[in-house]
Amino acid sequence: MYQAARNVPRLKYFGVKSLAINNSAIQNITSYIAAEKINKALRKIQWSVLKIISDDHYTAAIYDSPELDLLCEKIGKYVAKKIQDSDSPSHNKTTQHSVVIVCSRLQVSGGHTRVIEDFIRHLPNNDLLVLVTEVPARSDREHAGRRLTELGAMVEWCGRGNLEKRLYWLDRRLLSANPKDIFLFNHHEDSVAVAAMQVAKQAKVHFYHHGDHHLSLGVHLTGAEHIDIHAFGYENCRNKLGIVRNTYFPLVTEDRGARPDSIGFLAGDHLVTCTAAGKNKVEIKHADISYIDFIPKLLSSSKGRHIHIGKLSWFARCRIRRSIQRLGLKQSAFVYIPWVQSVWDTLHEQKVDIYISSFPITGGRTLIEAMGSGTPVVLYNNPKSRLLSGIDLVYPAAFIWSTESNLLDYLQSLTAVKLLTESKLARGHFLRHYRDELLEEALTPQAYHAPPPLNPFKTSIPELPDSSLFLNKNAHRRTSFRASIYFRLKYLRSIILNNFMS
Repeated sequence: MYQAARNVPRLKYFGVKSLAINNSAIQNITSYIAAEKINKALRKIQWSVLKIISDDHYTAAIYDSPELDLLCEKIGKYVAKKIQDSDSPSHNKTTQHSVVIVCSRLQVSGGHTRVIEDFIRHLPNNDLLVLVTEVPARSDREHAGRRLTELGAMVEWCGRGNLEKRLYWLDRRLLSANPKDIFLFNHHEDSVAVAAMQVAKQAKVHFYHHGDHHLSLGVHLTGAEHIDIHAFGYENCRNKLGIVRNTYFPLVTEDRGARPDSIGFLAGDHLVTCTAAGKNKVEIKHADISYIDFIPKLLSSSKGRHIHIGKLSWFARCRIRRSIQRLGLKQSAFVYIPWVQSVWDTLHEQKVDIYISSFPITGGRTLIEAMGSGTPVVLYNNPKSRLLSGIDLVYPAAFIWSTESNLLDYLQSLTAVKLLTESKLARGHFLRHYRDELLEEALTPQAYHAPPPLNPFKTSIPELPDSSLFLNKNAHRRTSFRASIYFRLKYLRSIILNNFMS
């Protein structure tokens, strides 16, 4: 078992003070616990995290809160004792499972659920149980749940109820399952999932740190093995957050085959580009860089096609379409695909020449699928943090751009020979660091895997000083106002779905 260091400064926010969790909030939560108002305490923790992660300025700036983690543990111990004191041994049915995965929400799109699928494929037990709290929102139960059951897992969803009721449900299911191992895949704000880890004293808890570009609960969970999933995250948690015994598990994906020679590159002398990401990664304007505004410029320059895989808002799609029309381009130049079974296969089917990783926030697992498929990749050099760029996931020769003109010039310079060379580099990097078997090896008891070395790329834009996180006061006010509305809507959605939908 691993214990996180406790001498960690509160909230890594690099001098940014607004919206930070203050002593008053901590005291309020503590008083709720003392008064046995457990639901209010869990909600206040959820509120505090949503408040931070809903403001883009705090992305890759605030990563952890030891105080909130300790409060979750305190709540968890209180509820665990209440259950153990009040429940009869027959209250919990004997339905044991040697491995339990606890997660917050399952979705048919995005990398989070796919990673859980990878774990199910490689965990050696055939009695695996997945417990879903649905604290953030309702899951895509039909499609995402079916995929997990087809892999052999049993999936159970928390029914209607407030956060306290959900914690009691999760605690009782964990006691009933009596697992040897619990893998925790909680969303950032899921106070229920983190608190519940106190009930399973005989189990080994593995915290999977997938939400590592935002504040996340569970980073300092006492006694849990802390798993990081890429080189920079590993270094950041160990050297900045004080997680002195963190471990590394590689992101992997099933190898669906190298790029067929018959596809070639630059067929018809037109460049085909692709990006796979949801709106949470691309519908953000950062340092005057906007994915939505850039795509029409890209198509105007390349005279080719751009394929977007992943859900975009109606407003974003209309904005792209209107700009394409104004530029006199064919609407068929922009191909919108909300969801695909496999990004890897789609890159081959659409004969994509180069994968433009999402920006300003990259998507790690899709980037790995692109490299595995033998598709060259380019990444945005996010000046705020290389964590947001994915620089340390890719092969060292991958092109990393800083300005739109920088990227457009590079794309104009591409030849079929250069793309073929990079295709081989991408595929080789995948086979060395992200092939499927590496996760199976990492899950072997006593196994140790060092993360790949950090990419030698040196950022061409200096790290932003604290004061420049906000370009001007008016921009800061507008952004803060939007963030305050956004996180309140997410919080309200959670309350409505928790209490009125099962």
